[in-house]
Amino acid sequence: MQERGGAVIGKALEGAVGDASWLGLLPLSIEGIVAATLVAIGAFPAGASGATAAAVFPADVFFDLKQSLAFGRTWPWVVAVLCLSVLARSAVFTSSLWLAGGRRGSFAPAWFRMAGLTACAWVALVPAATLILSGTAIRYAPFLFVGAALGVAASTYLARHAFRQRGDAAGPDLSAWLGYAYLIAVTGLAREWMSGRTPVIVIALVIALTGPMHGLVLLRWSNSRRGKGPRGKAALVATILAVGAGLGAVAYDRYLNEIPRARETRDSHLYLLGGVDSTSKTGALTDLDVRALGWRPAQVIVLSYRGLDFPYTAVDTHQDLDDVARRVATQIELPLMPGDALLGHSQAGLIVDRMLAAHLPVPPRVAVMAPPPTDPPRMELPPPGSTGAGAPAADLDRALAAALDAIGAPTYDASVPASPVNLDPLAVPHAEVDRLAVWALGDSVWLDGDWRRTGEINVVSISDHVGAASDERAVEVVGRFFAGRSVEGDESSWRSLLVNAIRYTFEPWRP
Repeated sequence: MQERGGAVIGKALEGAVGDASWLGLLPLSIEGIVAATLVAIGAFPAGASGATAAAVFPADVFFDLKQSLAFGRTWPWVVAVLCLSVLARSAVFTSSLWLAGGRRGSFAPAWFRMAGLTACAWVALVPAATLILSGTAIRYAPFLFVGAALGVAASTYLARHAFRQRGDAAGPDLSAWLGYAYLIAVTGLAREWMSGRTPVIVIALVIALTGPMHGLVLLRWSNSRRGKGPRGKAALVATILAVGAGLGAVAYDRYLNEIPRARETRDSHLYLLGGVDSTSKTGALTDLDVRALGWRPAQVIVLSYRGLDFPYTAVDTHQDLDDVARRVATQIELPLMPGDALLGHSQAGLIVDRMLAAHLPVPPRVAVMAPPPTDPPRMELPPPGSTGAGAPAADLDRALAAALDAIGAPTYDASVPASPVNLDPLAVPHAEVDRLAVWALGDSVWLDGDWRRTGEINVVSISDHVGAASDERAVEVVGRFFAGRSVEGDESSWRSLLVNAIRYTFEPWRP
């Protein structure tokens, strides 16, 4: 019976990898054990961000790159780590193919060629790593989307080129690599769920067991012939459909949808507070028809970052937020009426936090669209000229900001005072102020698991950062909230599940 069961398993595995030698599993299995040991002693992260530590080339190289940049203190240290990565990662991949192919040819020349390709992978993956590191630090999700696209394209090319060193092996195509990336995301989800719930040694054991899983993927790809690589299109089609649906929903809300006016008209004041890079006349709230919320335009007061009767520019939105909070508070007309409300966008949520913390006047109801998360990012970027963990990543972030500035694009620089790495955001509960947070799905809502603001009603809008202000559902929810009607949060809805699905997909690729 045992022999028959072993034969069935053997045939199943043979169908998965073809005629490749099982010895090809050994190097990645050993690498998984090494990664598990490093997790057990605290050198590697136990959560999802370490899921690529023992993956198939070049995902393993990307792990070394992003972790060394995010937590290295100096560039020499980063270069030293990456040099060690070249030797170790190229040896694992080369020996896997060498053993899987029946040890054909000489090992040393193949290792030398693979070491050169691994070094090239540094350069090819730096743009993706820079965007993902910057997006994580400044909590700007579009950087992660673009970085992911660049990373998948570069990884697919590098992987196919690496497998061709065997001769006639095709390696993975774009769809196969996407499927593998999602497989890594699933293992990352499991590790993230286990982190904090189980001992580290249990997580390490799971990591060790995933080594052979990565080896099976490598054997499957190494057995594919040129022009006949693994081509399961499901991952590619699903990705295209999901991205297309999201972009379509955003475009519809932004350009085609007409939001109906409210049936009732209020006699109170509506205060509008723009976000980062807004001005007195431009910004996400500029095109909002306040009649959809129940106010006439004459009842609206646009709050200025500079003070009463002073128009403000985009530069003024990058000032110290405590000073801005005091200037905004002087523009609130006293005494406050029961129906007064404040609608903000983006960092307006942080300004309201500071107004409440300083006991400054705040309208009884506050709603903020696309607010920033409440906790600082997990990755720190030291200021210019300072050393410390994340200094190399900070250099890349400033280089990215300079490049964007050179082409006339909006700059997203971690050096500005209002950047998440330079402040400690607050979430101040207040018994006399009801608050609503409308999170944009395409925004930083999914960059961390603690995106919900304590003491507030939290709902999710299927939109991007700017589009949240023109999303029909978001405006309708804000209108009901300002009218005092019941509004339920999305913590247990399908929107919350969608947020977490996207968050865990990106979790292994962030530091």
